[in-house]
Amino acid sequence: MPGLGSGPLVVAAPAVSPAQTVVIAVPPPSGHELAASASATTWVLTAFMLPSAVATPIAGRLGDLLAHRRVLVGCLGCGPWSLWRALSLSPAC
Repeated sequence: MPGLGSGPLVVAAPAVSPAQTVVIAVPPPSGHELAASASATTWVLTAFMLPSAVATPIAGRLGDLLAHRRVLVGCLGCGPWSLWRALSLSPAC
């Protein structure tokens, strides 16, 4: 039974896997609907996965230096901010 301190991990683990799974399944149908080439849809997939691949070891190192829980909670805090920016009507500055 997980302890009370594992709450952020319980939230973070199920959030990452579906996001990556959806992005892998979306390019072929959306590429066909938008008349995009296969290479263009592959770049969309790469553009989504590359920041995650870069951020994972950086977050791990920061966790080693600062405490894993603090870094995980900080990363989870980026989610609402990203959603707010995605739904805002004004372009990013």
